[in-house]
Amino acid sequence: MTTEVERYCTWPGQATSYKVGHTRWLKLRAEARRRLGSKFDIRDFHDVGLTAAPMPLSVLERVMDEWLKGRGV
Repeated sequence: MTTEVERYCTWPGQATSYKVGHTRWLKLRAEARRRLGSKFDIRDFHDVGLTAAPMPLSVLERVMDEWLKGRGV
């Protein structure tokens, strides 16, 4: 517990930014699942998102949208 309290006190933005990224990732995944329907493969989704390199979330959204358009949706 001490380590976690120290982490939040010395790096307060980390937990907040992690949660923002997590929420956006889940939203992108749900959108991909909705648009692809039975063609959705979580492994493909993760491959595209995780191999794209670190980037702002707005850029990640464009990358994922382009990927979906490339799949015909």
